Amino acid sequence: MDKIKLMIVEDDLDWLRAMSVFLGKEPDMELTAHAISFEQAIQLAKIKELDMILMDINLGGNIHDGIFAAAEIKLFSSAKIIMLTSFEDSDFIKQAFTAGAANYLVKKNYGELPTLIRQTHKCVTPIEVIAEDYSLQKKNELLSVLSSAEKELFDYLQQGLKRTEIQSRLNKSESTVRNQINTVLKKLGVKNTKEAIRKISLKGLIRNK
Repeated sequence: MDKIKLMIVEDDLDWLRAMSVFLGKEPDMELTAHAISFEQAIQLAKIKELDMILMDINLGGNIHDGIFAAAEIKLFSSAKIIMLTSFEDSDFIKQAFTAGAANYLVKKNYGELPTLIRQTHKCVTPIEVIAEDYSLQKKNELLSVLSSAEKELFDYLQQGLKRTEIQSRLNKSESTVRNQINTVLKKLGVKNTKEAIRKISLKGLIRNK
């Protein structure tokens, strides 16, 4: 039987230990990693083979760090993310889904977690469908400042195409493409292409440090 590979991201060590013991009793689950900070969560998500991440919203005293970590991880990982929190505020829930979370559970209901993990792992949940639509809506809002031609250009940038490839696709000169890229960066309020892609991919959840 293939086990569901889990990572817990939680800075409350007592809760982390309790959840490790609790989920360790499930025969179809395997805790392969745990992280206690935003940075550690990103690092481990890049090197570990994971099916599911249980992410605390509040990390290191920053009430949004878990949301930012989820958004960052979804840029490179296919692991599904369940947000765990003590908060029941609707704004937190919306932000979690904007960041790409597949599900959400209030910690006091931790007894439901094994079932929720199995359901989320097994199939696309209605919440994921709604979250994807909501996420797309937020992305479109951010891109609304761009013209149709600029959106097409940005799509190519997001796909990782080089400038010469974009020139060929659009049948435009180097100077024209360069000027259009500069216009896109200015409208999105970023300094370079990497920042632009990250801003849109994170759907506006830019980490302020």
